[in-house]
Amino acid sequence: MQNIIICSLVATASMVVQSRCFAGRVMLRRCIAAIILILPLPFATENLFPYWDITATDLYATLGYALIFSVISVIVMSKIGGHSENTKIHPQVRTREWNLTLLIGNALSWTIYLTAYEFLFRGYLLYSCLEFTTVENAFIIGVVAYALAHLFKSEKEFLLSVPFGGLLCYITFVTNNVWAAVSIHVALALSNDIIALRANPYFTIISPITKRLSI
Repeated sequence: MQNIIICSLVATASMVVQSRCFAGRVMLRRCIAAIILILPLPFATENLFPYWDITATDLYATLGYALIFSVISVIVMSKIGGHSENTKIHPQVRTREWNLTLLIGNALSWTIYLTAYEFLFRGYLLYSCLEFTTVENAFIIGVVAYALAHLFKSEKEFLLSVPFGGLLCYITFVTNNVWAAVSIHVALALSNDIIALRANPYFTIISPITKRLSI
């Protein structure tokens, strides 16, 4: 129970940092939020260690789940990512002209943040719950906590967080590590940003080749 309280506190602190009241510097906020999210990890017991370790037995399952559901995530975002409701808020970085440096920085900050995010929710929280309750109850706690983290986002994002959170809990449990969940979540976030960028005429992606041709 103590681990659940700790998880709730750091998740809340992370949400405050990520909230819109801290305008601008989106990539910096993600990195700060990631540092907050990993604060409980040094206090993890030995029973929690498996979630960042891929054994030879679990390797193929991890790669398989990561590949299949990352592709599915990209396909789903290609269908809904270009809708006006989504492009109003994504990408979170609202810089009008996107060059290669900004694209890479955005991808890295998402990866850092979501890796820490999955370590907390699908790693630290899920495995902590499994120490004292059933798998079903651990899943419920994990999904509820993940949904609450999306409470102040759009209604659609909040509702979709329930099945998505349940799926990532299941994948983490069957692969016995958090890395497939990290891959899937990163694929979802990055594909969403790219599709929203291309769909919104406000943004322009400037490639090095295009820039040379315009000189």
